[in-house]
Amino acid sequence: MDSEFIVSLNGRQLQPPYATKTFRLNFPVGVLPWVLKDLRAKSATDRESPEEASFALGHSGQSLTDRHYLRNQKGRIAEPVETALEL
Repeated sequence: MDSEFIVSLNGRQLQPPYATKTFRLNFPVGVLPWVLKDLRAKSATDRESPEEASFALGHSGQSLTDRHYLRNQKGRIAEPVETALEL
């Protein structure tokens, strides 16, 4: 199964800790500090369907994706505020 990953020039998949270390060692001097974020959960929840999320994350089974990334998918319905809030 193909999936989406950060890969090196030779096509090897980079794990997040190694990718962070590699980016830090090759980042230009004098540039403001930065942070490499793991956006897997965001990527999964932005997909059209749970199957697409599972594919994008490289999971062989849907249950892993559902358990770790797609939990609490249903949002709450909030009531509108009737009065203006004072700040």
